[in-house]
Amino acid sequence: MIIGMRELTAICKSGEHKTVALQLEAPVESEGAWRCWYEIRWPEDEWPAQLTRSFAYGVDSLSAIQMGLMKLGAELHFSSYHKEGKLYWTEGQIGCGVILPRDARDLLRGEDARYLG
Repeated sequence: MIIGMRELTAICKSGEHKTVALQLEAPVESEGAWRCWYEIRWPEDEWPAQLTRSFAYGVDSLSAIQMGLMKLGAELHFSSYHKEGKLYWTEGQIGCGVILPRDARDLLRGEDARYLG
């Protein structure tokens, strides 16, 4: 079951603005822990569109959600789109609005640094 979705925008090499779709699923109990799946649907941009699908574990359902969001945020912030300043949530602003682990917060830019740093 999907519990959260967001659409970001990537500025592609062609200059087109294309959607990057994020999705977070409800945690499920697995092997004595909780697993939270997430997806990032990257647009076609001089290579085929790509799907990143992964998960994070937590000791309970809430920590699995927190870990899933932080891992999703890390994937976004380590992407070439973010590094080149070509990924945003709101037109005219910089940032994705997704939390990061404390050790990666130096990657935050714009409104993300202001509100999540």
